[in-house]
Amino acid sequence: MPSHHVTRASDAVPATPRTFEGQAEGLVRRTLVGRHVGSLHSGVAQVRLDADGYVALHVHAFEESVYVVSGTPTLVLDGRAVALAP
Repeated sequence: MPSHHVTRASDAVPATPRTFEGQAEGLVRRTLVGRHVGSLHSGVAQVRLDADGYVALHVHAFEESVYVVSGTPTLVLDGRAVALAP
C-alpha cells in the first residue's frame, strides 16, 4: 500500500443528495481521503454549504475538525451557538 495519496478536489466525486436526505440541505460533500484509498481511521472531505443550507444536529463518535475557508457558518455545540469565520 502506498504511504501517500494525492487527490485534486476537482477530481473527487460529490456524494449524492440522497445521502443526506432529511439530515442536511444545501450541502455538497466530496470525500478526498477515506476507505476508498486505504485510510481506515482518518478521513478528509471538502464540504460546501449554501448560504441558506443546514446540517441537522448529530453526534460524532470521534473528534472532528472543521476549517472554514469562506462564509460565516454557525456551529451549535453543547447547546451554544458559536459564529465561525475563515
